[in-house]
Amino acid sequence: PSSGFRREGPQLGPAAQRQKPAKTCGRQFMAPRRILVVDDYPNAAEGLARWLRRMGNDVRTALDGVEGIQVAEQFRPNIVLLDIVMPKLSGYEMAKRIREQPWGEHMMLVALTGWAQVEGEEDLRKANFDAHLVKPVDRTDLAALLAKYDATWAVDER
Repeated sequence: PSSGFRREGPQLGPAAQRQKPAKTCGRQFMAPRRILVVDDYPNAAEGLARWLRRMGNDVRTALDGVEGIQVAEQFRPNIVLLDIVMPKLSGYEMAKRIREQPWGEHMMLVALTGWAQVEGEEDLRKANFDAHLVKPVDRTDLAALLAKYDATWAVDER
């Protein structure tokens, strides 16, 4: 499709090196990922959540940044996929507030935006996002991002 945007695969920021996968008897143990999808468009949030559940993930959704923080605090996801432009609280502010919490330090935060240009990349870095995907989310890009997560991030064992 000709949207005028350059399509790029997911990129992990330097924060992705925070933790290494847990090892048990020389083999990596990966529990189902806990993923939070935050998008003010209910069909987008639920569609993405359904696909992620079919992949074996434990998924919750929220429809704005305020609800997203509440769900994140209770659910403690490994990965948060969040829209940037939302009512009540933007994705930038949500990311900053999550990072301020001890429980949010090691979550992988992925920005979902409608733009692929680099003009917003500095803002994403300042908000401590670990990766960026362009909406509508390409399932191949998301699968690659999840594979990178599995290879480089520890499972949060409660």
